[in-house]
Amino acid sequence: MVPNWKLRDGTERCPFKNRSIRAHDFYLCQKEIRTTLESEIGQKLDLDDVDVLELKKKSGEGLARGDFTDKTIYRLTKSYVLGPNASGAWGENDDSEAVGLPKREFKTVIKEVVSSFGTK
Repeated sequence: MVPNWKLRDGTERCPFKNRSIRAHDFYLCQKEIRTTLESEIGQKLDLDDVDVLELKKKSGEGLARGDFTDKTIYRLTKSYVLGPNASGAWGENDDSEAVGLPKREFKTVIKEVVSSFGTK
């Protein structure tokens, strides 16, 4: 439900006019996601650790050479999505409550997702 931003005099005042909002359901690290998922499905996941700074370095070197292949662009994109300055790395405080998004329990959502695949 979107909050009603009407003032007492009947005028509307949206606090987000002409600015970006930041909202998310959860603020977790990959380790928390992995642990919860492994617990729910009852098996260990094989994952590769990714050195984000190395990805950024390699993609930068590729771009400097004029290498605009999928591999180079993928490395660059991945380094920005997963890196310390990622678009979602603003911290736990966001605008979710102000725009009417309810808090959700991560473990409950994982259970729903796993059960939707019929694996448990």
